[in-house]
Amino acid sequence: MSKQTSMTSNVLLPIIGFSLSSYTVMNFIFYLNYLNYNNPLSYILIGAPFIGRIFTPITYNLLYRFGTNRLMFGTLGLLGSVNLVESFTGNFDVLLALRVISGILFGLTTSESMRLASESGSNVVVGLTMGGWALGWVLSAVSDSLLGKYMLLPSSALLASFLFVGRAENRVAVKGSRIALSAKALLVFLLGLEPAYILQVIPSILGSESVMETIASYSVSFLAYIGMSFVRRIRYVALFVLPLVGGLGFVAFISSYPWLLAAFTVLGLGINAVLPIMVRSMGVEPRKIGPSMNLASISGFLIPVLVGLGNVRINSALLTLLMLTVLSSIVFIELRDNSKVSGK
Repeated sequence: MSKQTSMTSNVLLPIIGFSLSSYTVMNFIFYLNYLNYNNPLSYILIGAPFIGRIFTPITYNLLYRFGTNRLMFGTLGLLGSVNLVESFTGNFDVLLALRVISGILFGLTTSESMRLASESGSNVVVGLTMGGWALGWVLSAVSDSLLGKYMLLPSSALLASFLFVGRAENRVAVKGSRIALSAKALLVFLLGLEPAYILQVIPSILGSESVMETIASYSVSFLAYIGMSFVRRIRYVALFVLPLVGGLGFVAFISSYPWLLAAFTVLGLGINAVLPIMVRSMGVEPRKIGPSMNLASISGFLIPVLVGLGNVRINSALLTLLMLTVLSSIVFIELRDNSKVSGK
């Protein structure tokens, strides 16, 4: 493989894959505004893809042997197909099944994206790849703003990905002996990804104002992903940044001021970039990070559903403050103990 091809696979492909797969899953959240579902049913559809993601450690282990290009382009093409079908049906059962399927496909694409980003050896590439979540939200908001109820149709362009499945150079992924999970990594991702998942309820809180809030805050948050990827002193992030973001989220959800929610979005998403670095600093083996993150995505389903059972604003505020405060304590104590053992 040439040096240029290697750079494309390890740098550009993971960023593109994570961004486009995020777009195909997140755009449906805005599309729900054009469907007549009550809050409980809407939140079930919002969180359904995260049920699909919990199967990723199994599905990825079965399919990675087909190679990077077949896996990435094949799943992107299928995600485009799912969006296309979603745009022509309003049946809840069908939509629920499609959302779960999109979660399975999303897990495959993002797992391969994270593997490629990690192989690049650059924290910045990891940060940019994780930032694909923010880019996906921005693309979704722009589609909603420009196309309204036809916003899912642009995903049909991803059907062209199928053209590259057989023709593009195919690099077989490194084979692992078994699926590995880490309790530490799982706990960190369950707690640390809460800001990203709780943001799914903002469109229902702000209504039409959420489009501009999403475009502005998610665009800026991409810079936060890059900035956080340069962080070296993870203990300080745990001690100061996590409680700060938790407190900001509490105030933002209680007040529901768009500019406060935008600030929380930027910093909350920025945390995502440092989570893989954080668990690595806690001594977790790299091969255990991906499966742990995918399994933790079940909270992406549970969080919108649970906060939707009562007052969405109050529940979101309390949950954000609690989870980031707990994460701050766990990570700080763990890294402090590791530092004592290593004699640093």
